[in-house]
Amino acid sequence: MQIEESKSSDYELNPSVTGKGENDIRSRLRKKPNKTKFLYTDDYSEKKSKKKEILSPINIKETCRTILEIIKRDPKSELFRQPAIKSFMDQKDRDYYKKKIKEPRDLGYIAKKLKIPTYSAKEFYDDLELCWSNALLFNDTDTEAYQCATYLKDLSDKLYKENNFTEIINKEKEKEANSNNNTNL
Repeated sequence: MQIEESKSSDYELNPSVTGKGENDIRSRLRKKPNKTKFLYTDDYSEKKSKKKEILSPINIKETCRTILEIIKRDPKSELFRQPAIKSFMDQKDRDYYKKKIKEPRDLGYIAKKLKIPTYSAKEFYDDLELCWSNALLFNDTDTEAYQCATYLKDLSDKLYKENNFTEIINKEKEKEANSNNNTNL
């Protein structure tokens, strides 16, 4: 529970009262409406209200952008900021990568897709998971790329949990199902 002290005076001048005399100032003062000396908030209600805020389409996109930015700022994400084929592979590895990885993903690609208005939280989630699973599939367990992908997958899972991503995706699915039902009528 947090306690914050009010910073402003509890009284203000009431402009609707005019008068002359000794008690003029006192009669013109009024208690400010809905001002209390202390404001009590509990952490649970703050989290609950944030959860409701985050479910609007604009906030969902912003949440996805924030998650992506946090991941991109991590030094371990450097290998994943551009396509693997363009970054560090020789021709032999590129050919093998193309055979083994059918749908390549990188953080730059995901950032571009986030600019598309119809790109959903589910697609964002799937693309990030594909990015990590491709790296885990292609690289040996003792490589830096594998270890970074494992770390970043754990980081993204933590960020999904903190931002109620499962709930966001479920809301999107409900909305899509409802719109499909309405178009079939």
